[in-house]
Amino acid sequence: MFERIEILSGDLETGVWLIGKDNISFSGGFNLSRIVKFSEFESITRKEQIKNDVYIEIELVTGKLANAKLDIKHYSKLYDGFVSARKVVSAANHSINTDDKKQNGSDTRSAPNGNDGMPSKNQVNLGWGLFIGLIFIAFILSPSEKSKVNSPPNVTDNERNIQHEREAKAIVQSAGYKCDSVDKVLTGFGITLSCNGYQYVYDIEDVGGNWKVTPQ
Repeated sequence: MFERIEILSGDLETGVWLIGKDNISFSGGFNLSRIVKFSEFESITRKEQIKNDVYIEIELVTGKLANAKLDIKHYSKLYDGFVSARKVVSAANHSINTDDKKQNGSDTRSAPNGNDGMPSKNQVNLGWGLFIGLIFIAFILSPSEKSKVNSPPNVTDNERNIQHEREAKAIVQSAGYKCDSVDKVLTGFGITLSCNGYQYVYDIEDVGGNWKVTPQ
């Protein structure tokens, strides 16, 4: 015996439909047949029950509505099929959303410089230019002007000296000379840097806007 549901009114064809495993089907002859899968159901609302007949309202995901009645035993099969179909649809939607989040996350983690996070050659050159320019300004200005330009409030003389040592050391190393540790920095018309326990001493001077390093 086939489970049946009778569509009474609404947007679906009126008449008797058969309840299958995952759908309801209607046959009105050779020229009229239709199958509606449970996955196309948005909701099933139980309106009332008169004896063994259950009256329900079916809403499709398209917004269409249909009023129907069926035996209470057939209602259980219809509702169980609808619930199972909705679980499958929900699982599929969750999988799609998870894949989208992974893809979006991958996109947002792309290297900002287009080269796995490594700075471009132009960026390196610009950084060195700014660095050397700041050192030049720091050593040619008077002490009062130097503190205004390079020294934030509350910077101690010791901190300022450490910064000068680092900058001078970087200039010597960039010129290809050895300086693993700084012993002393003397400033005047130029810079004299002593390194590695006074083993190496370098004179640093500005020549035409470029730093010239001369070992003593």
